Amino acid sequence: PKAVQTTITTTLARNTLISVDEDLDPGGNIYDVVMRPANGRERSFTVSADGSLLTEEVFIEQVPVAARNTITAQVGNGKIIEIDKSYVLDTGVKPFEVHAWKDGKEVDFSVGPGGKFLGLDN
Repeated sequence: PKAVQTTITTTLARNTLISVDEDLDPGGNIYDVVMRPANGRERSFTVSADGSLLTEEVFIEQVPVAARNTITAQVGNGKIIEIDKSYVLDTGVKPFEVHAWKDGKEVDFSVGPGGKFLGLDN
């Protein structure tokens, strides 16, 4: 759809498009986009059928300091696999969804931009 194309083009800016996958969903299709910025580190973002940016993958250095501190404290000696910044308001905040490897297992949790731990997702 045109709205999706516009959001993808705007979000890409000077980055290289790698792929666009359409996820069919009864509530409205979602488009998963993978891009490669100039620094070569691939990132992804999701767009709803109406063109709204839903999530954007970010790196730990792009996360506000308070949220970064909470994320690193939660992961400890583990490894961050992916951090997605959510653009969908959930309880009034736009959280960071973290997927990590900790203590020999995968964990998913959310952190608010101000550093508040919002809970485990699994």
